[in-house]
Amino acid sequence: MGLLAVTVVGADRPEVIPEVSGVLAGADLDIREATMTRLGGYAVMVLLVSGDASAEEVRRRVAPLPGVVATVVGLGERLGGQDQGLGYVLSVHGPGRPGVLAALSAVLADAGGRITAFNAGRSGRSHALVADVCLPGHVDVARLMCRLTATGAGFGSEIAFRPARLEVM
Repeated sequence: MGLLAVTVVGADRPEVIPEVSGVLAGADLDIREATMTRLGGYAVMVLLVSGDASAEEVRRRVAPLPGVVATVVGLGERLGGQDQGLGYVLSVHGPGRPGVLAALSAVLADAGGRITAFNAGRSGRSHALVADVCLPGHVDVARLMCRLTATGAGFGSEIAFRPARLEVM
């Protein structure tokens, strides 16, 4: 049984999710994990599915769906398990300037941390980003916060960094 990554972008219309999930069910694929959001009027989905269907077969099945563009990639064995480390939330507010995400994520990576999810958006000239962050337990969080704040200030952005609250789904 293989693991496939399926990405789907299509016009945001009521039929997109039932059509895509129906195609996957028709190929006897189990949706292991998925996320969906709206970006600029488009429905965007990323799904990890498992089953015996090949990536090419899934591409053929999705291709006839109206207004949908999809990619399907075989991933082989699943890597890793649950995130190990401490959860934090990074919030960034400021003028929309290229490079903010790259710079802040580089600071996190330098400390051994990583962004596990994020949302970003604009309103006029203002930009907001909220990211879930996973840090190893040995990180000096106060020092990291200072580095993040200084990096954000270089882009004219304000930074907030706080421990994540555990939410039960």
